[in-house]
Amino acid sequence: MNDVPEAEARELLKAARECQDAPDWKPNKVLPWMYSMECGLVEADGSFGGFQVWLQVARSPKTKQRTFKFTLFQTHLGGLLRVYQLHITPTAHRPKNLHEHAHEHIGTAREEGRADWARWDFEEALQYFCQRANITFKPPIEDPETFKLTSPKGKP
Repeated sequence: MNDVPEAEARELLKAARECQDAPDWKPNKVLPWMYSMECGLVEADGSFGGFQVWLQVARSPKTKQRTFKFTLFQTHLGGLLRVYQLHITPTAHRPKNLHEHAHEHIGTAREEGRADWARWDFEEALQYFCQRANITFKPPIEDPETFKLTSPKGKP
């Protein structure tokens, strides 16, 4: 994955952006226990700023543990450049594999997460991501595993 330099990423994270009318979560065709969402972002003035957010939520069929991987990308001629990423797999114990520890990427820098991240649910992880990446979802998005009754279209 290509990353922007850390100093540049920190500067890019200062600007507020919005995800307006985020699409629905989509189940992965190959991994049915994974949901993802991709959405372009607009700048505070309403203009397209060349940023995308990718959200992934997965639940291991074996361990039932959830993984949250939330990423902010900058679009570039050669593809996407990672600006910020939050990666958390809440667990009761600290994983042996270093890369499975909760962490965040700020451009090229990788920073270890705090111990309390291991207890976070979807809302806490998303709130932290939105704060760090300076993103507002309008309207707010919900956990893809939350079942919500809705009325049929066109009916109150």
